[in-house]
Amino acid sequence: MIGFRRSIYWKLLFTILICFTVSSLVVGSMFLIFIPRVEINPQIKKGLIGETHKIADRINLHLQNSSAALDSIIKEVHEKDNVSIRVFDAQGGELATYMIDKLKKTNLISPSIIEDTFRNGDDFQIILSIGDMWAYVVSVPLAKAGEPTGILQIYYPHTKGAKGIMQFSHFQVYVPILIIAVLTALLSRLLTRPIRELTKATKKMSKGNLGVRVKVRSKDEIGQLGKTFNEMSQRLADFQKSRKELLADISHEIRSPLARIQSDAEILIDRKVGKEEREQHLKAICEEVKDIDKLVEDLSILSRLEYHQLEMEVSPSSIQDALSQEISKFRLQLEKKEINLKQTIPENIPLVMIDALRIGQIISNLLTNALRYTPKGGTVDIGLKRKDSMVEVWIKDTGPGIPQEELPYIFKRFYRVDKSRSRTSGGTGLGLAIAKYFVDAQGGYIHAESEVGKGTCITFSIPIAC
Repeated sequence: MIGFRRSIYWKLLFTILICFTVSSLVVGSMFLIFIPRVEINPQIKKGLIGETHKIADRINLHLQNSSAALDSIIKEVHEKDNVSIRVFDAQGGELATYMIDKLKKTNLISPSIIEDTFRNGDDFQIILSIGDMWAYVVSVPLAKAGEPTGILQIYYPHTKGAKGIMQFSHFQVYVPILIIAVLTALLSRLLTRPIRELTKATKKMSKGNLGVRVKVRSKDEIGQLGKTFNEMSQRLADFQKSRKELLADISHEIRSPLARIQSDAEILIDRKVGKEEREQHLKAICEEVKDIDKLVEDLSILSRLEYHQLEMEVSPSSIQDALSQEISKFRLQLEKKEINLKQTIPENIPLVMIDALRIGQIISNLLTNALRYTPKGGTVDIGLKRKDSMVEVWIKDTGPGIPQEELPYIFKRFYRVDKSRSRTSGGTGLGLAIAKYFVDAQGGYIHAESEVGKGTCITFSIPIAC
């Protein structure tokens, strides 16, 4: 199972989070750099504060008069300078106001502003309205006989600054999108690189280049896909190699008997032979045909085994009975070659899980090999015993033996230790390969032990029935 840290899902999630984090840091840093640039020029600030004090002086002259006079003054200033004006008493209560619509909901009066204005003689702030406007807000005290009586607050609009902030707001949106787009493009390229490599490898494979591999750089889903592709590619290459070897082996195995059949047939056609010689040649032809038929039959069985098309009918059965039945079939051959048979078959062996028909074929193939290589007057030792949860069966001959370096290959199809004999020694070269397939299919295992000059022992084990 792929760990969450190796999963593409988590990689994508972490990458997106990193994109947003980086974008926020970039935008935040630029915002901190940008904000000081929209602050008002000191000279302009000084001029606005001075202008506000002049207006405050005019209001001070009429503050105690009628409210109509106060309204008249602030209306005049509002219309003349296009500014918004508010007049508050000393407690912050609103006395008069002329505000543009965009700033009507703005409230910049508070005890702290009142205190700062009275203490410092003025207060200056920059605000961003709900609309598209900056406003410089100047608050100055109103006084009579040196005593504070209220506050004049004037909002000086600054659309140029507002435009800059709006542009920056757009920038604040576009930059993260751009950063995320770039990072996503890089991530997509990084993630799709192994997929592109897989695509190229697949195209090569479709053109017959089996065994092509891709480089696995990660352990996520794509890495697992690459690993699986490599395994599949290797299996296909092995299968192709095996198929070529099989065709070559079949061609070689059939060529020899066909050549002998052709030779015997030509003798019968071209020469006048006696009845006895004629029968010998015909008998030889029949034997070669039987051998070819046996080869085809074995190949059919082996092919079905390799493609898992041969079903095993496994059931609890007696291995002693199967062994005894096969031995009885070879009695005549044993007597003909004067081979001694040694049997070790206990009666207290439990039932095993086998396909009785296939186990018979295994024993038959092993006995055939043992008889073929055991010389006249030699011995074939057959026996079985219980070993843990398995029943072990052995068939040992006193033949020429097999060199140690050859033992790992004897269960391969068409493999012969003595290459010079080819098929003249009999057999198809498939008996041990078929035996191994049958044993493996029944949950057992098979191996060989041999010593040159002393003989070979083939042992297979089958699981005991529960």
